This record gives sequence, C-alpha cells and structure tokens, in this order.
Amino acid sequence: MQLDPRSVYYVLNPSKDLTKTQERFQTRFASQAGWQGVAGAAPTRQAFGNAVQSKDLIVYCGHGTGQAYFNATDLSKVDCKATVLLMGCSSGFLRDQGLYEPTGMALNYLIAGSPAVVANLWDVTDRDIDRFTACSLTHWLSLPMSSTAATSSGSTSLASVIATAREACTLPYLNGAAPVVYGLPVQMVCDRVWPA
Repeated sequence: MQLDPRSVYYVLNPSKDLTKTQERFQTRFASQAGWQGVAGAAPTRQAFGNAVQSKDLIVYCGHGTGQAYFNATDLSKVDCKATVLLMGCSSGFLRDQGLYEPTGMALNYLIAGSPAVVANLWDVTDRDIDRFTACSLTHWLSLPMSSTAATSSGSTSLASVIATAREACTLPYLNGAAPVVYGLPVQMVCDRVWPA
C-alpha cells in the first residue's frame, strides 16, 4: 500500500502542555502542502473522524493515544483509511484481558481499517520521541530515490524508516525501542522534500 505525503492530518499538543513539542513541529507541519490539522488545541470529533476516513496519514503528537479526542467507540463507526502515528506515551501498549484478546487503541485503529499504526509500547520522554518523529518524517518524506531503503518503485517502507529513526534518540534502547509498527507493509512515495 502506498500513501500520498500530501494527504495528512495532524494533532499537535492538544492538551496545551507540550509547548516544546509544539514549537518543534508547528511551523513544519503548517508549511507542508496539503497538510491540515490543529496545534495547541483539541480537535473536534467530527474533524478527527473526517480525517481518519479521508486522509492517508494521521500524526498525533500528544499524551497517550488521543482517545480523549477520538475513542474506540468513535472508531467503530467509521471506515479508517489512514495510517496512524500515535506518538504519545504507551500508545501502543496492549492491555491483557485474561482469556480474551488484548485490547488497545492501536488494535482499534486496525480493526477500523487502518493499514498500519506506529505507536509506543511504553512511556517515553517528549524530547526523545520528538527527535524520533522528526527523523521518521524526514526520512519518510525526503529519502533519495537511490537510497537502499527505497524500493525500485521509488517508495520508502514505513518499517525501515522506523528502524532507522530509532538511532536519532539520545536513549535508543529506552525511548528509541518503544515505537513499533502494527499492521501491513506501508510505502510512501518519495516525491517531496521535508525540511531538515
């Protein structure tokens, strides 16, 4: 599956207490052609719902999974098209349910139809996960066509980008190892330059 890097919705610092994260990304996100979203404010359920159904990529930079803004019940009512980056603490943690299957927002996105979800298995520091996010987006959106991580079709694998971005963290085995990819292999066509 290939994603269009112009079809992105972002939620940046919705709780208004990650000011450094907002400073690091707001200008970059707002300057990308085709990107829509909110920074320093909570998204409406309708806007988030429309985005998961119509955008190719959702980037969430806030606390936890963002379920305060769009939860499992909301997801069950939509057909999710977007690949989702949940860059909050423990956003990919799955809760044990005894004899039943584990649960978590990452799985809820997959059940709703999302092709892939990148989420953190445990709590992370905001500065390091911001480095990881910046590195991921930089590699994914501007990797040269001749790179070994790019396929012959001129696209870049999400899984290979996540593996590379782990090295950007100051604590690569603590914070860098937290993000994982759930879902199907996803490629992004490399046809634009993400600001460094």
